[in-house]
Order: sequence, then C-alpha cells, then structure tokens
Amino acid sequence: MVSTYPLIKAVHVHAIGVSFAIFFLRGLLMLARSKYANHAVLRHTSYVVDTTLLAAALMLSALLGQYPFVHAWLTAKCCCSSPTSSQAATRSSVPARSADASSRCCWRSAASG
Repeated sequence: MVSTYPLIKAVHVHAIGVSFAIFFLRGLLMLARSKYANHAVLRHTSYVVDTTLLAAALMLSALLGQYPFVHAWLTAKCCCSSPTSSQAATRSSVPARSADASSRCCWRSAASG
C-alpha cells in the first residue's frame, strides 16, 4: 500500500486538473459558438480522463479501506454527485432544477423530513 498510494493519488489529482481544464475549455468554446466545442477528440479525451479519475478514486477507496455505505462522507459523495462534465456539456437541453438544491442529495432530503 505504501508504495502505490502516492502514485494513485497523484494520478487522481492530475486527472481532476485535466478534467477541469477540458470542461473549462469546452465551456469557452461553447460560449464562443465554436464548432470545436463538441469535437470528437475533446469529447473522447474527456471520457478517458473521467474514467481514469473514477478508476483512481475506486483504487484509493479500496487501498484505504473506505467503502460507500460504511463511511458517511463517501456515501454522500457517491450518491449526491452532480453529472460529470462530459455528460453536462453534451446535453442538448438541461431540465429545470428545483430551487431547493438539497433535494439532489438523498441523505439531506431524508433527514429534513
């Protein structure tokens, strides 16, 4: 565990940065109404980076022994996360969300009654 943890954590942290950079770039391209906003290379790179991010997160979870439904913070992170950047960027129309942002989280809505 000691030898693989820093490497997997570094991959995870770098994947976060690359995912954000691609999301930001695609957002700017969409605002500029560029035809490259949905270019296949950007989309597929986003898929690969997000898959790498998820795989690294699962490996870190397994290495640390922290599993969803056992540790509350990880359950909340898994159940209440918003759509990935690639999903949000490729939608043709976004459905209207309720004004209550806490309704997205299963544990918050159950706790509030």
